[in-house]
Formats: sequence, structure tokens, C-alpha cells
Amino acid sequence: MGEAETVLYSDDRGNRILGHDPIPDSFNVRFTANAQDCTLRVGKSAKLRGNLEFRRVNGDVTIGANANLAGVHILLGDNATIRIGDGTFVGPQTELSTAEGATLSIGTRCLIGAYNIVRSDDAHPFYDLATGARLNRAQSTTVADGVWTGRGATILPGSHIESGSILGAQTVVTAGRPIPANVVAVGNPARVVRRNVRWLYKHVQQNTDVPESITPEPMPEPVVEIIAPPSLLQQARRFAGRVKRALIAG
Repeated sequence: MGEAETVLYSDDRGNRILGHDPIPDSFNVRFTANAQDCTLRVGKSAKLRGNLEFRRVNGDVTIGANANLAGVHILLGDNATIRIGDGTFVGPQTELSTAEGATLSIGTRCLIGAYNIVRSDDAHPFYDLATGARLNRAQSTTVADGVWTGRGATILPGSHIESGSILGAQTVVTAGRPIPANVVAVGNPARVVRRNVRWLYKHVQQNTDVPESITPEPMPEPVVEIIAPPSLLQQARRFAGRVKRALIAG
């Protein structure tokens, strides 16, 4: 965080807010009656609007320097952690939620669009009736550096998005389908529709120096999978199987 932090708030339950600048009235931080030993750290020159609620014990939130939270809703349960990197923008009406010891991490210089949902928990448990086992424990969710998400994207518990990637509007990312670096992914569930892309933070409505092209970068060597033809024995067995099925059918 650079310069030494100042204790901006503390209470007799071990809850505290550390930072460099006063927390603005536009950002409501609430420690519920069950909150204990929770910490909010805010980096220098961060812009904050929205609300943050610590609901249980040992919640930990770090908001990086120059981050811009433009109307977010943040919720934490037991032993949960949220990290928002330096220079990251989080759009209005976006929800960040985690619980049960899971971490929700958003890297540096990300652009998280409006009305997104980014979660490490499902809020309510559900179970397999045959075994009684719980099916949806919280899972840590990671959004790496420089990710851009469109309006209404949903990033579900256990998801992983590598650096430099783009999610289209209304895209749904799940734990079973991690998003690799520098791709465009769309749909529900998310699927990659273009690879080897790079986006710029410049807004085309606010900048006149948007380049028509950028310097190309070396492309990774394609992975070529060599599939050996079936052996004569395998071919013979397949032929025999077809003959047998034909005789049975006749």
C-alpha cells in the first residue's frame, strides 16, 4: 500500500478500517452484531461508492490504490476475503459476495461492468437427498489482472479468469470452465469465441488518441495433436463387430 495507513475506525469487537483518506459518506461500511475481528483496508486515492457489510467473523477486504467502486454491494461471511487490485473499476449495482473461508480476488487494472455478479458462495446451501451430502460449499473465485467484463456478466463460485480476457454482456462463467488469458468469451456457460486479443483501458467516447492498430505480439506455437491410425488388428476387430451386429439384426 506504500505510505503508512491510518486507523480510520475501530471498535471493541476488533473491527477496524485502515486507510489513507477518510471514507466518504457515499460508501456505507456496516459491521453487523455478529461481526468480529474484521478489517477493511483502503489504498490511497481510491474512489468509493456503495455499501460493504461484514456479517460474521474475520472478514478481510482490501481495496487497492486508485480503485474506483462506482456503486457496489459487498457482502462477507465467516473468515472470508475480498481483494480488489490497484486501479480497478467496479461498475454500478455490481455485487461481490464470499463466505466460508473463501477468497474473491479481482486483480489490478480490471474493468468490471455494471450489474455484474461475482461470487464465491451461493448464499444458501443445498444437498443430495440420496446421500445427505452438501453440494455447494463456497469456493474461491479469481479474476486476474486486466480483465474486462461486460454489463450483466455473472462469475460463479470457483471460477477462474486469466489476465487480459474479455467477457461479453450477460456471460456466465462457471467453475468447470476456466477462461484462459487474452480471449473473448460469451454465452451461458461461457465459451471462447476469439483468442489472442488485447484490449485498452481508453474509452472511445472520452479519448481521441485511440490507436487503429497496436504492435503485434509473438503468437504461441499451435499445439498439434498427432492421432495414430488404427492398427490392422483394431480394424479387423471393428469389421468383425459390424459383421456380428449385421448377422444379429438379420
